[in-house]
Amino acid sequence: MQLDLDDEEAAALLGELNNIIENDRYPLSARIRVLRGIRAKFGPMALDTATARQASDTGRARPEAPAALRSATKVNLVDVSEANGRSS
Repeated sequence: MQLDLDDEEAAALLGELNNIIENDRYPLSARIRVLRGIRAKFGPMALDTATARQASDTGRARPEAPAALRSATKVNLVDVSEANGRSS
């Protein structure tokens, strides 16, 4: 099956694929693997869009988790290690 898409339609479809793939809760799921395969069929256009997205993302600061959350996570990891008989 071939779709007859103009450049604007292809870019819109590719953008939606990228959003779904990048924001999915389970990035290794079978559904996301299928979508990555579809995105790969866009060829050089997929690479151009991904490169442009990465370039725009590098200018944004990622929000940092609150200190209380970071320390709670650290404590939980230590607790799990101690429960398994391992010392840190």
